[in-house]
Amino acid sequence: MGRGPTGKSGAQMMVGRALRNALSAGLFWIMITRFWFLEMDRRFGGYGISWTGYKLKKLIKSTILAIAIIAAPSLARASEPKPFDLDSWKQLVHTADRAAVVFTSTHCVHCPGLVAELLKDRRQQKQTFKVLVVTTDGGASDLGKAPYSEADGRYFFKGNTQALRYSVNPNWRGVTPYVALTNQGGAAQFYSGGPPRDSLERWARGGR
Repeated sequence: MGRGPTGKSGAQMMVGRALRNALSAGLFWIMITRFWFLEMDRRFGGYGISWTGYKLKKLIKSTILAIAIIAAPSLARASEPKPFDLDSWKQLVHTADRAAVVFTSTHCVHCPGLVAELLKDRRQQKQTFKVLVVTTDGGASDLGKAPYSEADGRYFFKGNTQALRYSVNPNWRGVTPYVALTNQGGAAQFYSGGPPRDSLERWARGGR
């Protein structure tokens, strides 16, 4: 997975490279073809033939579609749920990115609403933290629907459940939702049932 289950992981770096390469190729193609269209206008404009209007617009639309097609496989690979093992938490908290990590379970009725609320708050407050979802007793198929599918990262426990919980926080007894707010530098705040509003807002602004 690269650096870990969040932040500038190998998958996200691969997506960035794919998008940059596709965009560069598309822009180069538009520039070259635009010069050709302008030359056609210069030569045949006197006959009432216009190339740069309709043709250029059609070219731009086609190029955008091509970029989307090229980048789609990389985007799909990056968004696939990943296993959460004994090394995942240590990697996560030592990344440079701040993240709200929601540990869920298949029987948790409040977990989807909590994830949706975090995503909504982030959009409304224009914050940059990531929202990650980790299911403790499900698999990849349990993370395929909204709001889980809208998270920045989706993971499922792989291994001994008690050992994985202990690797996150020895005091965690398995209650879900269980939320960790990670801070730059390797620290994290833990909350059973979700963080209080004031704590979440303070953390999102960079406080602790």
